[in-house]
Amino acid sequence: MKEYKDFLEEIKNKLFEKKEISHQEELKWIEHEQKLKFNYEVIVYMRQGQVEIPQQPVTTDYKDAILIKNSVIHYEN
Repeated sequence: MKEYKDFLEEIKNKLFEKKEISHQEELKWIEHEQKLKFNYEVIVYMRQGQVEIPQQPVTTDYKDAILIKNSVIHYEN
């Protein structure tokens, strides 16, 4: 009787391990599905360092240029 009980206990433990593995895989798929639902990657092409003052043929006059902090630009964006 003890051998049969040990045998059943071993089967129960194996099934429990399989259930845990399946549950972890299910959680991974749910997490992956949520990422796909709300996390899109978008490629945006932007010019960097563009001067907004019209260029003159000989020299460029920067006396009308305005300096703005990066934090203000990031806040406004």
